[in-house]
Amino acid sequence: MGLADRHAAVVVLGSVLAYGFVMQRLSGIPVGSLISVVVMFEPIAAAVILFVALIATTVWIVRPDVRDNIETRLFWLLVAGSMAWLTFPAFGMFKQVILPPRGFLWDHSLAHIGRMLFGVSPWQVTHSVFGSLSATRFLDSVYSLWLIVIFAFPMVVAVAFDDSRVRFRLIFSWFSAWVGIGTLAAWVFASAGPVYFNALVGHDANYAALQLRLAGLEHLAEAQGRPLAALEFQPILLHAFRLRDYSLAGGISAMPSMHVALATLLVIGGFKRNRLWGLAFTTYALLIWIASIHFGWHYFVDGPVAALMMVALWKTSAPLAARLYPAPGNSPITAAQGELSPLPSPPHLRNFFESTWKRRPL
Repeated sequence: MGLADRHAAVVVLGSVLAYGFVMQRLSGIPVGSLISVVVMFEPIAAAVILFVALIATTVWIVRPDVRDNIETRLFWLLVAGSMAWLTFPAFGMFKQVILPPRGFLWDHSLAHIGRMLFGVSPWQVTHSVFGSLSATRFLDSVYSLWLIVIFAFPMVVAVAFDDSRVRFRLIFSWFSAWVGIGTLAAWVFASAGPVYFNALVGHDANYAALQLRLAGLEHLAEAQGRPLAALEFQPILLHAFRLRDYSLAGGISAMPSMHVALATLLVIGGFKRNRLWGLAFTTYALLIWIASIHFGWHYFVDGPVAALMMVALWKTSAPLAARLYPAPGNSPITAAQGELSPLPSPPHLRNFFESTWKRRPL
């Protein structure tokens, strides 16, 4: 583990703490309440860190050829775990307290774009293809898995990638998404989503039909003794929104879709690993987008806009990574050893001495 890794970790954790400080000041959440929520996330983060460490250790035992830089990987596992642990409470302050007073300004426009593109609301298209209970249950499972996958993602990256620049970019892009997409862009494009349109925006007969359709599917699922997680959580989220309390989970925001944004980061990380993982995560990201429309969480455009924003954040992380991890030879002092690199002889002096030595008599 070199000095560059320490500097990069300071950048990551310093950014997280700065984000949390700003959100606390803007929200006015009492420090005691914030600490209570942070403490609630602690065992979750600790459990994921230990689980990832256990899996990584098992792989390192079975595969001695991938044991390179274990100390650095474990260091970044702790950094990534701390980042995820602190980011969620900070983001909760924005989504649950800061965003609601702004109101939902973009729902009518976003709904219109989807209907203009398809001639009908996009949810009607997904329900024509995935309208059965079994298909809906499949999408529900995919969507419900997202939170676990995304929370663990930076920690998996920490131990799975040995390339310092790629590891830093994936971890820092994960955090940047919560700030740039989940916070700044969500403030600009404040919207509630189709499933909350009638409750929070205004009356829309088409979205009322969506709610009836989802209620029918939920009734069938409950009759089988296996309720749909998304449909159980939607009224809970609406109730928490109306209470305006800061808690472990809450907040309503549609555009852009953080689900699709971070699923896009999975795709980027997958292709950085190998083509198979990249294609697998591409499939997963597409299913997340479809499910977000199917359950009324998001409008059609929320997903593509979020994906483009995520790619932009990934691209902008490259200069910072290059600055933190300069290529060998760019500096006379190497980051890993802290020693002077050999200085090359100027070509004209080398040629002079060579010609002089050759002309010298024996």
